[in-house]
Amino acid sequence: LHLSIRRQRQMCIRDSHCMEQLGKIAERADDLKELGVQPVAVCPTLPETGRLNTLKQSLGIKYPLAVDAKLVLSEAIGCVDKNGDSGHGLVLVDKNGMPLFRFCSKHAVTDISRIIAECKGHLEQR
Repeated sequence: LHLSIRRQRQMCIRDSHCMEQLGKIAERADDLKELGVQPVAVCPTLPETGRLNTLKQSLGIKYPLAVDAKLVLSEAIGCVDKNGDSGHGLVLVDKNGMPLFRFCSKHAVTDISRIIAECKGHLEQR
C-alpha cells in the first residue's frame, strides 16, 4: 500500500497546509502501517538537503519524500486541472493497487483519523 501526496508546481513543503498534512500523516504513521500503508510523500520539487532534513525532523517525518517534477503521478490520479496545476492530493491504495481513499483539492486534507476509519471500512468490506 502506498500513500501519495501532491502539491502545486511549487515546493510543496513551503505551504503551511501541506506541512500540516505531512505532519499529521507522520503522527499517524504507525496506524497507517497497521493498515499495510507505507507513506510516501511526492512533491514537484524539494528544498535543498539541509532545509529538507530540518523540516523532516521538525515534522517527525520518517517516511520517504520523492520528486515528481513532470506531475506524472498527479495526472495518473486525476489531480491535475485544465491549466496543468496539481492540487493537494492524498491517495491510499491496497497491496493490489486498488484505491482505499482518494482526495484531490486546492486544500490539504488533515483529518487523518477520518481517513484511517474510512480505509478500515473499505478493507472490512473486501
